Amino acid sequence: MRFFSILQAFLLVFALQQGAPAISAPVAGQTLSGQISVVGTAEAPNFASAELAFAYAADPTGTWFPLVRLTQPVQESTLAAWDTTQISDGDYSLRLRVYSQDSTFQDFTVTGLQVQNNAPPATSTSAPAASQPAEAVPASTEESPLVVESAPASTASPVPVFSSGPTPQPLPANPAAIRVDQINFYLIRGALLALALFVVLGLFLRLRRN
Repeated sequence: MRFFSILQAFLLVFALQQGAPAISAPVAGQTLSGQISVVGTAEAPNFASAELAFAYAADPTGTWFPLVRLTQPVQESTLAAWDTTQISDGDYSLRLRVYSQDSTFQDFTVTGLQVQNNAPPATSTSAPAASQPAEAVPASTEESPLVVESAPASTASPVPVFSSGPTPQPLPANPAAIRVDQINFYLIRGALLALALFVVLGLFLRLRRN
């Protein structure tokens, strides 16, 4: 980092003598936090404009983020106020580019700037307290009587008895009913009466002929 600081100082003196762009603060290797005033010189023959930008030190794409654009030359004065709380902690580079009216430009770059707004977590150096051995609790030698609780006797709930209504009584005998033996009796008697009638009728006819 000391080498970069010496190199930046040499370039700054050379730039001031030649009227070229230069950044005098911050310097290479400096740790930044909060609001930073960027001081420098933005001059060039046939000055057209100037641009101050920053970039990630480890960015391989070479992307620069503009901070301010100047339309007037500046001689060793504040170029911009850089709010480093808006970016993440890390290593950055700062570049001042001055354009001439013929579309050419000159650059002055400060590298190795470390932004650190979040303090690193403090590590505790105190030795852990020695753990005390737990005291042994003597086991009780008295045996407690074993109490067995008897379960309450279950009371059977009465079974409900449903009445089925009055008992049906047998029907009385039907006086008009005819038994089988009676049918046979009446058939035989009818047959005998018919036979007797034929005999009487035959006798009557025979007597009439005589």
